[in-house]
Amino acid sequence: MHQPAVILAYLAVLGVCIAASVTDLRTHRIPNKLTGLAMLTALAYWLVAGLVGGKGLVGEPGGFDGTLA
Repeated sequence: MHQPAVILAYLAVLGVCIAASVTDLRTHRIPNKLTGLAMLTALAYWLVAGLVGGKGLVGEPGGFDGTLA
């Protein structure tokens, strides 16, 4: 994966962590919208990372090294 994409992914994770921390400190709860959005974003990132890396969605025939595996 290219370096700018990795930096962007780390910044996105940092942003979600900061938002979750601030919300948790104020209300003692982390909203489901925040965690759900983070999970969907992570799934999309890893699907794209696997496709760009050339492993495809399920990897080689008979193997479990693909993106969805």
